[in-house]
Amino acid sequence: MSMRVLYWAAALLSIVLAVVIYLSMREGEDVTSRRHPPTPTFVLLPSPTIRVIPTVVLPSAMPTVWTPTPTPMHVATPTPTSPPTPSEDQAEEVVHAYFEAIDSEDYEGALARTHGRAREQTSQIVDEIRSQEQESGQQADIRVTQLQLSSQPAHGSVRPVDVVATVGAYADLGIAEVEVQELHTEAVFDVALVEGEPKIVDIRQRS
Repeated sequence: MSMRVLYWAAALLSIVLAVVIYLSMREGEDVTSRRHPPTPTFVLLPSPTIRVIPTVVLPSAMPTVWTPTPTPMHVATPTPTSPPTPSEDQAEEVVHAYFEAIDSEDYEGALARTHGRAREQTSQIVDEIRSQEQESGQQADIRVTQLQLSSQPAHGSVRPVDVVATVGAYADLGIAEVEVQELHTEAVFDVALVEGEPKIVDIRQRS
């Protein structure tokens, strides 16, 4: 019983001491500070500088300007047309007429059926005939004794005509005609249309 009393007496003493210590600590504090809490101090901070940042327009946000694409013009290119080619009949007819004119000694008629290089070649033949007549003092009689014509496939605008001909020169001696010269030739006469008319444009020896 005495021990329990001592225990409670010690506990009560410790409580009293604790209260005394707490009160002694409270006496050192400012009464005013207990009643009125400290006024907060306001510090003026510098106002932030506002910078205007220009808005960047991204390429995707830029307005799209429609530019019409020019349509290429298609100019019709004229298709080149090959010059016309004389027919087989036309080619053979003009060559036949050429030799008929030679046989008739119509040299101007023979020249009229030629063009370009063939005209120059025929002029040389005519000049040679006339030169021999002047040297001999006699007019030769030119005759075409053989003529074979065969037109060939055209090469471009030119149609070749194979010619086998025999041409003789005869002199009149009064009592008889004498063959002075005979020329046998195998040649190729190239015929083309010149201003729509068939002309002999070249005379070539057959190879």
